[in-house]
Amino acid sequence: MPWVGVILGLILAAWVSAFTLFNDAYLRQPLMTGNLMPTSVYGPAVLLLLLAGGALGRSLWRRGVVGRADVVAVVVIGTAACAWPGTNFLRTFAGSTGNVANLAKTADAWRDAGALDYLPDGVLLADGRETPGVTDTLTAGAGDGDTLDPAAVPWSAWWPVLRLWGGLALLLGAASLCLGVIVHPQWARYEKLPYPLVRFVEELTKPGADGAHARPAVLRSRLFWLGLLGVLTIHLFNGLSEWGFELITFQIKFNQFAAMQSLLPGAAQVQGASEQFRPAIYFSVVAFVFFIRGDVSFSVGVSNFLWLALGAAFLARGQSLGNNPLETDPGPLLRAGAYLGFAAMIAYLGRRHYGRVAAAAVGLRRPDTSAASAWAARGLVLSVAGAVWLLAAGVRLDWRLSLLAVLVLLVMLLILARLSAETGMFYLEPNWMPLVVLAAWFGFEGLGPSAFLGLALFSTVLAGAPREPLLGYVVNALRLADTADKRPRAGRVALGFGVVAAASLVLATGATLVVSHSLGLSSFDTWANRGHPSLPFDALSDRLSDLTALDQLEPTLAAVADGHFAAATPDAGAMLWLGLGVALVVGCASARLRLPWWPIHPVLFLVLGTSPAIRVGWSFLIGWAVRQAVLRLGGVRAFHATLPLAVGAIAGELLAAVGWQAAGLATHFFTDRSPGGYFILPN
Repeated sequence: MPWVGVILGLILAAWVSAFTLFNDAYLRQPLMTGNLMPTSVYGPAVLLLLLAGGALGRSLWRRGVVGRADVVAVVVIGTAACAWPGTNFLRTFAGSTGNVANLAKTADAWRDAGALDYLPDGVLLADGRETPGVTDTLTAGAGDGDTLDPAAVPWSAWWPVLRLWGGLALLLGAASLCLGVIVHPQWARYEKLPYPLVRFVEELTKPGADGAHARPAVLRSRLFWLGLLGVLTIHLFNGLSEWGFELITFQIKFNQFAAMQSLLPGAAQVQGASEQFRPAIYFSVVAFVFFIRGDVSFSVGVSNFLWLALGAAFLARGQSLGNNPLETDPGPLLRAGAYLGFAAMIAYLGRRHYGRVAAAAVGLRRPDTSAASAWAARGLVLSVAGAVWLLAAGVRLDWRLSLLAVLVLLVMLLILARLSAETGMFYLEPNWMPLVVLAAWFGFEGLGPSAFLGLALFSTVLAGAPREPLLGYVVNALRLADTADKRPRAGRVALGFGVVAAASLVLATGATLVVSHSLGLSSFDTWANRGHPSLPFDALSDRLSDLTALDQLEPTLAAVADGHFAAATPDAGAMLWLGLGVALVVGCASARLRLPWWPIHPVLFLVLGTSPAIRVGWSFLIGWAVRQAVLRLGGVRAFHATLPLAVGAIAGELLAAVGWQAAGLATHFFTDRSPGGYFILPN
């Protein structure tokens, strides 16, 4: 048992659960999680490797007191806590479920349309009504605004909300854990996906040629130290400059292409164009390209140019390429269809394995299927059933709508995990929500105001910005555990992972409410606390106003009373975009399977128009160009010789992020001042 790694991993899990919101929203330092390579876990893992494998701890490493298994344990256990406190769930939880009453005071459109009249009891804090001592402390904070006080939280008022949304989060987390155990053998053993995050840890900890307990080979590589120290130096000087010190800086953000906006006025007006014309270089993203196939990095890079061209074509016709994740706009629908199509391809490629798992789950003997997979399939069914029941009972939805919503959300989480395992994109966002799929299938007339609002709240609370889905951490943790010298059983790893994740959910939720009520919701994170919570009510108000103006509200309510499926009115335009996304991904994936020369990966359509792709697209293209140059000029030998440089660059950015987090925390506690954060990885 790697006790050092286990203890350090548990400490990191507790630290991440309790401190992430305060660091991210109030200190405004580099995000502790923020993506599927959380700096607060991978950074300490790199630091442990350097201390134990370096000159100071070399004897400990050689004697096996600290070794590769400890680094693996830190990553596996630490990441189990990272799915909740960051942008995946709790960043928006207090605002989306508690701040609606405060927002409604100035939202005339909500009151005029009567949007809040369709809100079920127990879904929001104080049922969305302004309540002294409950909702007001979320804006002003309780007490002097500097002290964290658990007594400031109105726990009894929060209990119905926590029971509903916390229960759904826990059940969906259990479903994600079970789904990860089921797909793990197919992805790791049969399809042999690259798992770039795991590959980074492997390259970082791979022993030298003189034995299993030899120092990691990268520590003897000059290229590794060149990459690490070079990136650290760049971020040291740039960070000091950001903090107000007048020093030299290294340019990693470029404005030289901004002048081209006047030459391409149509493309310049497309959402995300400003960042495309002002690219930033992320060394970690460039380095990760060395762990994936060239068609993946090329497809991610060119997706932004396709998005700008598509947006410009819409503008040329006097239309706007909508990209609101809660609306049936072309952008979200195209991506949602792409996700559904990719899920179909995943099911097709693994049909034999998943069929054996299903058979084993009902008691049929299948020698090639582990007991863990069979139990995971049973757990998946129970978790989904529990989530459907809780959603239907708590939000007053038809159980069939609840089932569809839960399944669509699981598809989203599955594809995000798959993209992490296959493409190395640790920074991901779907930029669409389950509501858009159901709204396309049923139309607003088929859903009705109450179901529309319930599904919108389900989407925004549980799938608002899932950058760090638990399933993504699960699949990487299971694959990383497979690389250990004494490989533990997947079932045991998943069980331990689940225990830490459940404990983290409780701790992180408590910490979020204590910080939010003691200090008030962060005034800096206006998207999480004001913009995002308004989306469901803005969308419903617009539709209610349109129906009222057309005198169609009463007929719509009467039709829905006879049943959602009977009143369903599919949106033909929305279904067209949804079907186009399915067709593009299935066609591209099929071509990739059958044509060796096919240059495009389906990831192009999955990330099209998303914030992460826009921000890291240039880095993927640069990495692709560097990788191609190394392979063409030096061959496979030069490629492998360059890997330590890539590993060092990633390690340098992780250490730099942890260093600036520590500097911001120390500055706050010693000077009571919160300096502006210096962000290293995309956020």
